Amino acid sequence: MDSPQERLLRLVPATLARVAAWCACLIVIGIVANFVFGFVATMRIVALPVAVALLLTALLFPLTRRLRASGLPTIYATWLTMLVALAALGGTGWIIGVRANEEFPGLVTQVRQTAKTVEGWLYTGPLHLEPIQLSRWVDEIAQFVTERQQQITSTVLAGTVVVV
Repeated sequence: MDSPQERLLRLVPATLARVAAWCACLIVIGIVANFVFGFVATMRIVALPVAVALLLTALLFPLTRRLRASGLPTIYATWLTMLVALAALGGTGWIIGVRANEEFPGLVTQVRQTAKTVEGWLYTGPLHLEPIQLSRWVDEIAQFVTERQQQITSTVLAGTVVVV
């Protein structure tokens, strides 16, 4: 009479049993990796601000240390460092905003030229649109962008400040 293990070995070759064991191990590793990546993805809301705060602290610490070494009390050195950092970020954002505002008319001109090129293709291309309909759409888009120049500039500026 054969034992259950001997019957199993006759039904499943040893190589196939080893491959099945390896596959089971890989499946377990995949499940654990999926859980870890999912946890990290949900923690990015917390982890990203903490990482940015640590980076800024590391970048600004030499200034604080020099101010403290020059005899300034710790709290004043910290506040002065924060004000310098805010002034640097605000100045960078202001410079970018001014440049974006200066370049805005050129951007509108380029958008109009690109729209005219696409318009020509749409007349002769596979869609065969009517010129009056398409030119009305282009004018509406250009008017929309021009009317909302301040909003677009402030949005770009805010995004740039966040990136910086």
